[in-house]
Amino acid sequence: MDKESIIKSQKQLQEQLIKSNKNLAFEYLKKHNYVILQKIGHEYFTETFTAFQSNNNHIVAIKKLIDMNNKEYLDAFTKEKNLLKTIKKNKYALQIIDELEDKNLDLAAIIVEHCDCDLAEILDLNKLTFVQLIALAFQLLNGLLVFQLNGIINGGIKLQGILYNQQKNMFLLADFGQSQISNQTLLQSSGSVFSFFQFVNQYKFYRINILKEISVIDHLKF
Repeated sequence: MDKESIIKSQKQLQEQLIKSNKNLAFEYLKKHNYVILQKIGHEYFTETFTAFQSNNNHIVAIKKLIDMNNKEYLDAFTKEKNLLKTIKKNKYALQIIDELEDKNLDLAAIIVEHCDCDLAEILDLNKLTFVQLIALAFQLLNGLLVFQLNGIINGGIKLQGILYNQQKNMFLLADFGQSQISNQTLLQSSGSVFSFFQFVNQYKFYRINILKEISVIDHLKF
């Protein structure tokens, strides 16, 4: 057997092994009530699938770590998982539902609520009205406030990191790529604390006025 044939054979064996491990991982997810529907994304360290949660008839999203043996990937994945746990049960941020891990299958995954599209797609297809822009700003400011009050510092949120959940009629912050949890509480932070609380107070005032004029959620339809 020549060198080229050996390389080809090794590649085929590797692909078969990857496929076998993937099938086993999907079977593992199925045993935990998650039936994979389709792949919808491939990020730096994860790939994302939609899945049917059979025990409550919900569609969810599963973010699966690409390689558990890659320390850089694992650290990034763990950071995102911890950030999601920090803001759990807040309606203005993407919610984590479950987490699963099996080292024998090279599987680590987080299950989050399913969203229909991102803000970039919305803006490509729609010209927002003034009321919709106010509603959008209202929800995003609430989301940023949740981040800030939980000590989460985000280095930059992209349009693709703002997801829209049609069932909730809500925009959710889901971009954690450049986020980190501050070691200090908000009150211990220096410099911008006073101006931030000024912003919060002003925002609350404007939020009350906005709510007097419109029902924000009712008008946010696309």
